[in-house]
Amino acid sequence: MLEAENWVALGFLSFFGLLAYLGVHRKLIDAIDHRQARIKSELEHRPSACAKKRKRCSASLSVVRGAPVAPLGCQEPECARAVKREAEEDWGR
Repeated sequence: MLEAENWVALGFLSFFGLLAYLGVHRKLIDAIDHRQARIKSELEHRPSACAKKRKRCSASLSVVRGAPVAPLGCQEPECARAVKREAEEDWGR
């Protein structure tokens, strides 16, 4: 009847035919597209978070170095004191 190699080929083709019939390729493409959208949205939000941290660190560093500070656009003395206190705690003073 059929040789072993022919049975393997028939099983291989049947398996991939079943996957195509069930629409696995569409589900896989949808999952990849969803992941792409998620990663893209994370990357779009990341620069703003990094910019906030960079501003905070530069304000803290300027307090530690003794430079005049306007932390994150705040000109009030109590705000400056809070940033100075936080910077001193971060730097272990």
